[in-house]
Amino acid sequence: MEMLDHLAKCEGIENYKIICCVEPVNGVIPALIEGYPLNTELVVNDRLLGLWPNKKKALTLGFSEADYVIHVEDDILLAKDSLTMFEACYDLKEDPSIFTVTAYRGGDGAAKGNGKIVTDDVKLQLGKTRWYTPWGWATWKDRWDSFKDEWDGHDQVLNHEIRGDRFEVFPLLSRTKSIGYKRGEYTSERTDAEMFNAIKNSGSYGCKNGQDILDVISEYKLKRPRGIEIIKQNDNRVGTKSSERWGENCLWAGDYEIPDGDFELSGSIQRSSPHREQIHKQYVQKLGEKGNKKE
Repeated sequence: MEMLDHLAKCEGIENYKIICCVEPVNGVIPALIEGYPLNTELVVNDRLLGLWPNKKKALTLGFSEADYVIHVEDDILLAKDSLTMFEACYDLKEDPSIFTVTAYRGGDGAAKGNGKIVTDDVKLQLGKTRWYTPWGWATWKDRWDSFKDEWDGHDQVLNHEIRGDRFEVFPLLSRTKSIGYKRGEYTSERTDAEMFNAIKNSGSYGCKNGQDILDVISEYKLKRPRGIEIIKQNDNRVGTKSSERWGENCLWAGDYEIPDGDFELSGSIQRSSPHREQIHKQYVQKLGEKGNKKE
C-alpha cells in the first residue's frame, strides 16, 4: 500500500502512535496495516460509517490521547520530513489566528520561473493563508474542543463555517501528494441531481433526454483546466474522477533533495486565489439563504 510505504519512511515515525480507523468491508486493509513495522492501533468499525463520520471518529480517538493530532487519509503520501514540518509548527498553538497546519500545497507555486526548478531558499519555508486543506493536516486540542460537537466531519463545513477568518500554515513546497486521482472517485455537488434538474428544467440547452444532459455536463467539466471525467451513476446523479493532470501539477518534497535546516514561517500572508474566494463566497451565501428560509 503506497501510503503506508511512505509513512513507514517518515523521519521520526518510531515516536508516533498511528490510530487506523477502518471500515468493515473486508480483511485486506487490516492485514496490510498489521504487516507494517509501525506502532499502530487498528480500529475496525462495528458498522459502515462512511467517510465523514469515520474521519471524525479517528480525530476523536487521537485527541483522547494527545493535544496535537495529525490526520492523513489513505490516498495521501507523506514526504520523509513531513512529520518534522508538523513538529516545527507545534508552538504556533499560541497564535489564536492559526486554525490548522497542512502539509499540502497544490500546483507549482514553489518553482521559480518556468519548469520545476525549486531553489533551496523555499524548500523549508512556510506560509499562511485563509483556508483549510484536508490532505495531511493537524490541529490542537483546544481548537478541536471548540468545534467537535457541532462538526459532522465534512471538510467544507470546517473550511467555510467553522474556520471563520483564521489561517492555515502550509509549506511552500508540498510535503504531501494526493494519489486519489489514480483510482479515486467522488461526487461533486456541481454535478448532482440539483445540476441535472437545473439543466433539464431550464430548456436552454436543447436537451431531449438524460444522456443529452450528461453530455452538457461532460463538455463543461472537461473544459476545466484540471480535466474531469464524468461517470454516470444513475439518471439523477453523475460522479466525477479527476484526470492525472490534477495530481501531476503538484510539486512536492518527495521529488527533491531537502537541505539541512529548520522550517521558517514567513510573515507574509498568501491571498486565496480568486477561485477559492468565489467558492467561499458562494458557500457562505448559500448558508445565509438557508438560514433565511428557516426564519
